[in-house]
Amino acid sequence: MSGLDNIIKTIRDDAAAEAKAVLDRARESAARRLSEAKAATDSACGRIVEEGQRRADSAGARAESGAAMEKRRTLLAKKQALLDQAVLSAREAVLNMPEGEYFDFLTRLAVENAEQGVGVMFLSKRDLQRLPDGYHAALNRALPDGASLDISATAEPIDGGFVLRYGEIDRNCSLAAIFDENRERILDAAQDALFL
Repeated sequence: MSGLDNIIKTIRDDAAAEAKAVLDRARESAARRLSEAKAATDSACGRIVEEGQRRADSAGARAESGAAMEKRRTLLAKKQALLDQAVLSAREAVLNMPEGEYFDFLTRLAVENAEQGVGVMFLSKRDLQRLPDGYHAALNRALPDGASLDISATAEPIDGGFVLRYGEIDRNCSLAAIFDENRERILDAAQDALFL
């Protein structure tokens, strides 16, 4: 393996470890919320079951079936809300990383998405305001040979991450785009963690 391959492997391993840490924090947060939601759901389910029994007493099997269907819908809605919250919590965890970790994450993301030639990185207003001294030089040192990025002084209307521009071609690496692009995979992982 060449030195560049080792660097790329190290960066990918670091990114995977960071992603795992973010997901672990999101799982912990989601587990806490799940515990709280489960108590509320159990209470709601108890009320639904009691209502179903009253309907069953007065209307027979049809009312019992309706109560069971309502319970499933309520549980499904609560599960969906928990999954949506897990995704939101993961995104918030990335946005609220300590500044050094956050900009290291942005550097790794830029290394994975940079193209040959000179591009322009557009950050959010918040990130531009807290940009560490020397970040531009450190970013360019981390990029593969033949790739370089200027950092625009103009903010992009994103919450975090960045947009890379090469001529008239934009590569959206904002957190919103990354989480939207990987939403199904994140939801599957969150569902496995929360409900299995």
